[in-house]
Amino acid sequence: MTEVAGGGFSDKGAGGKKFESVLQHHAILRLLANGYSRRQKQLVGSRVFGKQLNDLLNVTPEILELARSFLGSRTIPIRGVFFDKNYDANWCVGWHQDRVLPVELTGKASTDIVYSRKGGVLHIEVPEAIMPNLLTLKVLLDDCEEASGPQRFINGSHSLGRLSAAQALEVGKKGISTPCTGRAGDVWVLAYSLVHSSARSQTSKSRRILHIDFANCPAPTPFEWFA
Repeated sequence: MTEVAGGGFSDKGAGGKKFESVLQHHAILRLLANGYSRRQKQLVGSRVFGKQLNDLLNVTPEILELARSFLGSRTIPIRGVFFDKNYDANWCVGWHQDRVLPVELTGKASTDIVYSRKGGVLHIEVPEAIMPNLLTLKVLLDDCEEASGPQRFINGSHSLGRLSAAQALEVGKKGISTPCTGRAGDVWVLAYSLVHSSARSQTSKSRRILHIDFANCPAPTPFEWFA
């Protein structure tokens, strides 16, 4: 794996790397106590933004430090999502690229950028030009094995640029994939534009993950990252 300090992943690497034991047990408990709600366990993902997300990173500074080791000191969190794949909430997702992030409109909306609303929050389709400035961290809050339905990513697919849904599916079918497995407290650092998927869990154990997207650049005009 080739990572570039302060600049994300090089085009020649797989696009993802696991860091073991980034969080100890007490730090995981702080994350769960500050940001996770069992009332939302039926949902695919519970999103956190702005102050709530910053509060989470304040109690676990190791996460932001790891992101900044890749993208530099100006790196900021954009969006967090808690996932709890369990017996009552089990799902699968086909091969795809993530395409949207939350923003606030600061001027007249541009017709060159695709935007929509999710949960009342404005989201834009991220321009391809800034994708290398984005990074995703997957924080494992439980042990995650192959039977847990982990996210899998296609090695090197971040170097392909933006893909259509059909192209991402084809890349997923033909590419070599890596599962984001590990122990609770491990963190996967992933290029934002990786083609990835997730299978249904084959176990009764919870597979809880905190997904956080980071950026080291401003949102495209006339938007700002949601805060």
